[in-house]
Amino acid sequence: YVRRRRRYDRRRRLAYPACVAGNYREGYTCHACPTGQYQPAHSQTECIACAKCDVGFYRSSGPSGCGGAYSGTCVGCPAGKFKATSVAWTESCDDCAHGRYQQLAAASSCDACPAGQYARSGHTVCFHCPGGKYGGASEASDCTDCLAGQHNEDVSQLACTHCPAGQYQTGCLDELGNNGGTCERCEACEDPNATRIGCTGADEGTCMTGMPKGMKR
Repeated sequence: YVRRRRRYDRRRRLAYPACVAGNYREGYTCHACPTGQYQPAHSQTECIACAKCDVGFYRSSGPSGCGGAYSGTCVGCPAGKFKATSVAWTESCDDCAHGRYQQLAAASSCDACPAGQYARSGHTVCFHCPGGKYGGASEASDCTDCLAGQHNEDVSQLACTHCPAGQYQTGCLDELGNNGGTCERCEACEDPNATRIGCTGADEGTCMTGMPKGMKR
């Protein structure tokens, strides 16, 4: 009985371990703070829950992240991204969707591109639809080619127009893969006795001689 009492007294006199920051003490054992918690002080019996960041901000990995001995830092979402909620400390920023953009950091939403412009996912600006293309609606992720027989020489247009009389547009693509946007003038026939007929819209027409009476040019 005396020996058991002495062993009990020695255990009772044992000092609790001095757990370092980033850990907590449970009985005589130190444990690392679990994910989502931190502890900046020594010799503590519990860890602190990581705080949520406001909308437009997130906790990044690395030095500004929450865990171990550090509470972390809320960092603003970069341009082209946003965070609309503040539900959990692990929330990250999302890319702006197709057809939307965001120039500023720490944003809680993205803005829609106007008609005649477009943007892809994560873009910080909208781009103008080039000549030969158009954008008829807002929040577009791309522009639409003008159809053969139509043209559009300016940027950011909402529609294409038909080639005027005496001109045509075949819809061929240029070296950049765009509809050229310009109508071509109907050319005169090399044969002075021939007449070009059918040059309109998407057709450059054909030179013919001896046209039947009444045939339209």
